[in-house]
Amino acid sequence: MNALSFKDVKLAIAKYCGKAGKCADDETVSLFAIEVMQQLLYMGEYGGLRTWEFITHNGMITMPQDMELPLKVKIDKTVENVMDKFYDFYSHTTLDHCVPFEKGLVEDPNKYFTQFDLPPCGAHIIALPYCDEAEDAHFIINGIDEYGKEVHYPHDGVMLKGEHLSITKKCPAYTQTKFKKITGIEKTETNHYVRLYWYKPETGEKGLLGEYRPKDIHPSFRRFRVLGGNCKEWYRVTILGRIRLFDSYSDNDIVPFSNIRAIKLMAQQLQSEDNNELDAAQYKNQRIEQTLNSENNYKRTTSQTLDHVHVVSAGNIFNLI
Repeated sequence: MNALSFKDVKLAIAKYCGKAGKCADDETVSLFAIEVMQQLLYMGEYGGLRTWEFITHNGMITMPQDMELPLKVKIDKTVENVMDKFYDFYSHTTLDHCVPFEKGLVEDPNKYFTQFDLPPCGAHIIALPYCDEAEDAHFIINGIDEYGKEVHYPHDGVMLKGEHLSITKKCPAYTQTKFKKITGIEKTETNHYVRLYWYKPETGEKGLLGEYRPKDIHPSFRRFRVLGGNCKEWYRVTILGRIRLFDSYSDNDIVPFSNIRAIKLMAQQLQSEDNNELDAAQYKNQRIEQTLNSENNYKRTTSQTLDHVHVVSAGNIFNLI
């Protein structure tokens, strides 16, 4: 079956939104569609696992927004441990069966607003869209300048935090401030993806900071660092992980599911629950399980399958080897 767009999902479930259905372009249908897909994800809809490949930057990798949880990791082709963000506060130094902590992947507890860092000496920032955007499309970049002071910009006679950076394709401009550190990013909704680059006008050097989805308003990213090794600057990292849904979707975004029958059944179950029709909701739940099991069995290979734990909380994952 062909991939489904978010608009396809909304059209399929609009009649089941609320007590009596809604028009597909109603905003509540968008929220309902995400709820439907989230419940399917938790029930084991086929395609909930995916592999990602990275090259580390300064010993770290930035997780894409569609990864929920790493389950298995290979670092330079060697399977290693996955630790959670509380690693630095563990009182012991080994995992189960005396497996050492010294090698593996651990989540950094901080939030990051770019996928890659500014150069050590700082740089100006430039926004480059893929297509023409609205005249008022912009970023607000919060941060620290090269002199260690918090960045502000004037607006209607007052000074506001950050710097206003317009998003324009025809004549891109860079920030007046040379940023040493970025402490926050706000973005208006855009028609397409937009990239941020660091830029040094005196030399023409440029480097990628991050790519932002159309509906990213307050973007932030998670990072993981590689433990142990021989202090090399980069590693090839392959991760098997659980996917996550975005907080919002554009109509033309492709969703991670293709089973339209399961999507409709889940929408019907949720509507029955909202209407206190518990017997109908229970029956729909059974039909969803049957549909998902049929799909998973059909798509499963006949060879030995991979065993993995079915927990969602990263805090429960210590040694997955």
